[in-house]
Amino acid sequence: MKIMDEDEFYEKVANLILDQTISTTEREIFLKVKNNLGENMELKKVVELLKMQLSPLAIRMELSNHVILFYQELSSQFLDRGGRDQKISIPPY
Repeated sequence: MKIMDEDEFYEKVANLILDQTISTTEREIFLKVKNNLGENMELKKVVELLKMQLSPLAIRMELSNHVILFYQELSSQFLDRGGRDQKISIPPY
């Protein structure tokens, strides 16, 4: 699977901002993310912040369908690249 680069990430965020099916809360989160990218924040850091902000909505099952798909894509692409998403292996007994 091809890892999402900054341009692709920015394009997906921009499309989600314009998506009429997402909530106002989701749109505000994506606008902040877009501003962070504009301030030359590192993509990995922006993704971490985005996932942190979307997680409470995901737990409460308040994400719109398009945001769910994007959130799942982020989780699969940025999983195991350090930070809190790192997988932990537990050896069998």
